This record gives sequence, structure tokens and C-alpha cells, in this order.
Amino acid sequence: MDAGERTALEAEVGRLRDVGVMGRSGTMVRLFDFIADRTLSGTRPNEAEIAVEVFGRSGSFEAGQDAVVRVYVHRLRKRLDDYYVRHPVERRLTVPRGEYRFTLESGAVPSSPAKMPSLWVSSWPKWVPAGIAACALLAGLAGGYVLGEGHHRATDAFTRSAVWAAYRKADRPLMIVVGDYYIYGETDHIGNVQRLVREFDINSREDLYEHMMLAEDSVEGAVDLNLAYLPISVAEALRALSPLIGQRSNVRLIMASDFTPRMLRDNDVIYVGYISGLHALEPITFRDGRFQVGSSYDELTDRQTGKRYQSDSARAGAPGGDNREFGYFTSVIGPKGNRLTVLAGTRDAGLIGVAQAVTDASVIGKVKLADGGVEMIVEASGKDFMGLVPKVVAEAPRNGQPAWPAN
Repeated sequence: MDAGERTALEAEVGRLRDVGVMGRSGTMVRLFDFIADRTLSGTRPNEAEIAVEVFGRSGSFEAGQDAVVRVYVHRLRKRLDDYYVRHPVERRLTVPRGEYRFTLESGAVPSSPAKMPSLWVSSWPKWVPAGIAACALLAGLAGGYVLGEGHHRATDAFTRSAVWAAYRKADRPLMIVVGDYYIYGETDHIGNVQRLVREFDINSREDLYEHMMLAEDSVEGAVDLNLAYLPISVAEALRALSPLIGQRSNVRLIMASDFTPRMLRDNDVIYVGYISGLHALEPITFRDGRFQVGSSYDELTDRQTGKRYQSDSARAGAPGGDNREFGYFTSVIGPKGNRLTVLAGTRDAGLIGVAQAVTDASVIGKVKLADGGVEMIVEASGKDFMGLVPKVVAEAPRNGQPAWPAN
């Protein structure tokens, strides 16, 4: 740019800094200053440079796997447009499409909304505390370790039942899928994380980025921390399954948010978690079955009778003391002989209760396994999910295979 253009651009950048268009500190200010400094120095940074310098990403950053730069540049453009709509000027500061530099442009701010950038993110393994904890737990369980005091070592008698016997003999890989939940951070005005947030409608980094663009004001301080958590009952459920897991040498554990239906083609799959954490497994689990999710994930219903099984935790004014939760179990057979088995609960007590029931030889040994599989509902009553008394309250055959990936 020539000297006159540089002087005009520098003046407008300084004016916007003075009026605090991007705030006084935080991510938007760092991004604005970085692009301004590079523009005035005559250099044009690429997406990876911005990711490293502004957002602290590693040098191995890949734009196709992380949309953070595109999302924040979109927000920067929107912030500039909103300001200039209220404070018209002869020449306004803009960020050209597909570039990361400032220019001065004449004319009014376009009335049509800015096109949002693509948020496609390729499949990649998450590194999250939930995953690390679960993998460590799984390794301990496979080696025969037991958590906590007062727990007796689980026996393997249940593994010889009709429901579980196929898992003992199979030579295909066993995939343990655990129901995880995405959480993001909320920062203060200088960018320090003040709290962690679990929002029901935001279940991935991509969901967060989309929400950040569509509802900027409500997530002004939101930041992706690449974090997830697991319900504590997952540990107890895996402990109950440890005799079965320990008999398999080819075991892999993944988060439910990373699971894709295609993985059912070549693996035996066991899901452990809340019903609400099934993610991509939910439609496969309940399709063509007798039971289904009710008005919320705290309720199961019988399609034939209309009977409802509702968690006490979901009821307003539920009595204190013993609480009643429900667990759901199904085991279905795939077209190649592989299996999908689900241990899911409305809450912690429901998951622990169903895990105890289906790993008790005296209970699971009585379950009739139809050609297509079986499903059942377990009621679990106890205080603070301790001292549970699980009871099978409904059972039905799976008369056909659920929708399975064709290739």
C-alpha cells in the first residue's frame, strides 16, 4: 500500500482501538491487534499463524480440523459491521473474504448478513480428561483391578449366559463406547477461564462455534477447552463388566461423541453411559424395539402398552430418601454376527442398577435371547445410588435387526 493509504488505515485502526470496538482485552482484542500489526507491516499471515500466535494452538495445527480462526474472524467482521451501522464513516475498516488483513473500503455496510464460514471438521481423536480417565480405568479393569473399598471382585459366571457368551468367543475387536458430554469454558474480560459450562444444545466444538456465530452476545466469553466429562457411574458399570473385558485382548475404548455407525461393521460394541449420552447410537439402539425414550431422557416408554418408566430425579417435588431410577439394556445381533450391547441409565443409579443386573448370573441367566436379540428395563432403587436393589421390570425380544451400516 502507498504511504497515504497506510496513514489512513493506521488512523482508523487507532480510532477503533480508542473507542473499544473489540473491548479492552481478551481474544477479540488480540485478534484485532495481530491482524492490524501484520497489515501495517505489510505481511499477510495465514490461518495457521493466527491459530498459533493468537489462540495458542500448537505448531501442528490443521485448518481442516479446527475452525477457531474462521469463527473469530467472522465475529470480528460482524463486530465491525455492527459498529459502522451505528457510526457511519466515509471509509470503513474491513477484512476481505478469504484473507486475514485489513483494508479501507468506501460505502455503507451491506444490509445482508455475512456468510458464515464452513465449520466442517474432519474426524480426529479427542484428548480429554474423560478419555484419559476412562482408558486408565479400562486398563485397570482388564488387569483385574477393583475400585474402592468394600467392592468384592466380580465373578465371570455371567459371561457364560446366552446374552454374553458370544462376546467370549468372538475374534473380532471389542469396542467399549462410553457416553461423554462436551463442556466449554467461559472467560472473564481478560481471557481467564472463570467456569466450565455444560449446555444441552452444545455437544461438540463445532456446535460451540456455530452458536458463537449465531448468538454472539450470549456466548461472548465462550472458549473451546477440548474438554469432556463422564458420569461417575460409568466407572462402576465398567467394573461390573471387568471379567468379560479381561477375557478379550483386542479391546478399544472411545468416547460416544467420536463414534460413527460405520464402526459397527467390524466390531463388537458395548455402550456404557447415560441414555442421553448415546449420541449416534441412539437411533440404532431404539429403532424397531419395544421401548423408546419418552418425553425426556429421564423417561422410557413401552410402545405396546404405553407404560411410562420415569426417573424420580425428573419429577418436581420427588420424595427424599430412596430414589427410583431406570436402566435400559439391549443386545442385538448384526448381519455379520457381530453384536451391539447397550447398558444405559436415566441417571447414575439407573446405570449402576442395570450393570449390576446384567452381570449377575442369577438374573441374566434367565433372560431369553431371541434370534434378533433382547431388551429390558431395570428399576434401581436406593439412596444416592448406594445399596441399590435392581429389578427387571420389563423384557422383550428383538424380533429383527436394527438399521445396520450396509458397507
